[in-house]
Amino acid sequence: MVYQQTFEPELLETRARFITEFGMPVLELLEPKPGERILDVGCGHGAICEKLNAMGCITVGVDISSTMVDAAMKNGVDARIMNAENMTFNEEFDAVYTNSAMHWMRHLDKVAGGVKRALKPGGRFVGEMGGKGSIANIIGAIRHVMSRHGIEMESVQSWYFPSISELSSIMEVAGLNIRSMELIERPTILPGDIRDWIKMFGRHYLNAWDVSEAEKFLNEVKAAAQGNMVNEKGEWIGDYKRLRFYALKPAK
Repeated sequence: MVYQQTFEPELLETRARFITEFGMPVLELLEPKPGERILDVGCGHGAICEKLNAMGCITVGVDISSTMVDAAMKNGVDARIMNAENMTFNEEFDAVYTNSAMHWMRHLDKVAGGVKRALKPGGRFVGEMGGKGSIANIIGAIRHVMSRHGIEMESVQSWYFPSISELSSIMEVAGLNIRSMELIERPTILPGDIRDWIKMFGRHYLNAWDVSEAEKFLNEVKAAAQGNMVNEKGEWIGDYKRLRFYALKPAK
């Protein structure tokens, strides 16, 4: 069974604002220019599109979540419900931006192919996603608890965190030329403890449990993760690793 993560725009704004904030260096790497037409893949509630619009760019945001697209549209963003694995654009954009979205997508070859088609010749694809080894402590604690209860972790796994070589290969096969790619370690203070994080980002794990057992599962994961994730100040630290990249579509 495949479980789909859903997000509430208000929760993303209040509990996961760090996602947008950490996306700002990627926006700087993009070097957007007034008048450019830019596609945001996995636009969420449209915060980055709003910033780009304010800089004089013309943006389109796509997201698989209708809730997020509705929120983005209310903020004045040209947002569309679209699966990034099946994008239909054809040489329409000067650049494509993405942040914290691609590790949710299971067929990155289709995403990369769609991005290439969407870009004008010479266009750039700049983004960031979870990289190999990201949130290993969180995944390890969840795996430990699930295995104790006889639940196969892979049956509910939704993320793919590629290595530099894996993502480079995917993009090169799609016909994109890698200009730069780096794996960045980014320990991040979580807003709350691991239970809050799972409720926000890992509902596909909760879906594997009966509602009456969900809270027990969360408490067991908290106990399993506490030793590796809580610092001397009592803060919960997520061991994020981010894969940041800059690729180009060849000019004709």
